Amino acid sequence: MKTLTILFVVFVFILGISPQDSSAMTLYNNEPKLKVMVEAFHDFNYEKIDDISVYVSHKDIELNDDLEFKTYKEIIEQNFQNLNYSITNQYEDADYLVEIDYGIDYQESYSNYPVYRYVKPKEKTIFESKKNNFEFKIQTKAPSGRILVGYRTFKDSFYSRHLYMDIYSIDTNQKIYQGKADSDGKIKSLPYVINGLAYALFNDFPGINSVLYTYEIGEDIYNPEAYLQRQNNKFLKIQDRKIRNWWLALSIDQFFS
Repeated sequence: MKTLTILFVVFVFILGISPQDSSAMTLYNNEPKLKVMVEAFHDFNYEKIDDISVYVSHKDIELNDDLEFKTYKEIIEQNFQNLNYSITNQYEDADYLVEIDYGIDYQESYSNYPVYRYVKPKEKTIFESKKNNFEFKIQTKAPSGRILVGYRTFKDSFYSRHLYMDIYSIDTNQKIYQGKADSDGKIKSLPYVINGLAYALFNDFPGINSVLYTYEIGEDIYNPEAYLQRQNNKFLKIQDRKIRNWWLALSIDQFFS
């Protein structure tokens, strides 16, 4: 009985069965780098005047009580505070009105790739099909090497995520800034990547007028909590592997002793 128990333990550890191995994987596996394109147009002084206060609103004011908006509003406000702007919750006290819009859409793209067939020297038939009394052939007069016989279509699905921001001067009621951050990728969760979109939008704020910027942002920036969890999972897996190896060595030692 003892021998069977030891053999079972050895079998389990060789297979690598472990509760830690079945832990849920984050969406990071679908997108190790968040690629964001930012384009901005503005009509205000690049040098910020001190003590400018901003009021952040949804583009559709009826959504200002929406919980998703409130989550993103905090992110936008924090980025403005990092640039030494002050935040106000009263429209009348603000110098700038900031309106944001965001969303995620499912997209599909199709690509055609050529299909070739290699033919032998002096071989004229590059395709042949026979069924019952019907025979179909495709021949070429001068075959040599690689012959194009058709195309194969592949479908790719992805998600388009965006964060748009407009700024108005309350004194003049004129738009002075409009910026947009767009990102296409496999992650279908906007909250998972919203920090990365905001990071790209504010990285060189307000930026050079009408210039397109492209950023590749790691998970440690666009979702630091998930990044820390991933690092912790890696550490636990290493520890788990060490324990399995120790038990395996101990079981083998007991088996042969």
